Amino acid sequence: TDQLTTQAQQEKTRPANDLEPARIRLERIIIAPKLSKFDCDMLRLGLDAADLLKRYEAEHAPVERILASHYAQREALDTLRRVFSPRQFLNRDQLNSAALSESDLVISFGRDIHFLCVSHHVDGGFILGVNSDPVRSEGALVRYSSEQLMQLLDALARGEFLVEEWTRLEGSVNGIPLPKIMSECFLGERDRLEMSRYVL
Repeated sequence: TDQLTTQAQQEKTRPANDLEPARIRLERIIIAPKLSKFDCDMLRLGLDAADLLKRYEAEHAPVERILASHYAQREALDTLRRVFSPRQFLNRDQLNSAALSESDLVISFGRDIHFLCVSHHVDGGFILGVNSDPVRSEGALVRYSSEQLMQLLDALARGEFLVEEWTRLEGSVNGIPLPKIMSECFLGERDRLEMSRYVL
């Protein structure tokens, strides 16, 4: 998987070559946004916004911070929606290698963990990390804000970018291939009741 970089980040990078798209066609960019905690909790718990707020208050959750991040992520996502068509947005459960195979670039819109999840489905293409809430979350893999991405689009379309190559691991469990691994892989039971023994 290749992580796009700006001209200022030239260490361990190379220019795009003839085997890769010299230009990023904006209509062939796929955006994979993460859900905010607020949206995720509504979906996971089956609650509407009012009931979820009541639950947060009962649990003494940091409501102001959760909502501030929720609205910031929504605003940042709206910035992208003003440029890209609805068909270019795929939720995490819609991602697979086939869906991304025709894209010139996949934009992971979220945080580092989301970037790792999205990267599992990118096979040999370009991926770029955009932080959905840079005020409240820093990320090593999501280097740009939505506003910075807007400033990069013309350069991407002209092919004025460098490529940073990352090595990924491959593995299998009982002969079943795992998704390509970006940084770490956890092996364990979903529900562990007794002591386990692993043969590696």
